[in-house]
Amino acid sequence: MVQRFLDGVASEDGARYGYMSREPRRTTTAIGLLCRMFTGWRRNSPALGRGVSYLCEWGPSENDIYYNYYATQVLYHWEGSDWERWNRPMRDYLIATQATTGHEAGSWHFADRHGDSGGRLYWTAMAVMTLEVYYRYLPLYTRVPLD
Repeated sequence: MVQRFLDGVASEDGARYGYMSREPRRTTTAIGLLCRMFTGWRRNSPALGRGVSYLCEWGPSENDIYYNYYATQVLYHWEGSDWERWNRPMRDYLIATQATTGHEAGSWHFADRHGDSGGRLYWTAMAVMTLEVYYRYLPLYTRVPLD
């Protein structure tokens, strides 16, 4: 069922994704690629590689934390130099934009049409989850030795 839905909103053979149509968007592309990773696409999938290239080209967003969260997961699982080029600016940006004074210290807030309804609590939760991706998940494509 999930595969059928993803096929229905995919473009470029699965390198990009829409939401209710095939019209690709950055956020739904990141989510679609992550879903494909979780549902068994191998790292050598040409569409996955092209999709990752799009995410790298677009880079982290300054105000769309939802996109950043899912794209960070995709790049983390992808690993390698693409991950390194993504993670450093993403991490540094989040650290630099964290509030440091008053009752807001330790939190985040960005101007965005989706996040404003969730407010500072939403932004902070998403920023923290983005920063801790590599502490929460084992990489999908690397074999981790069992001791």
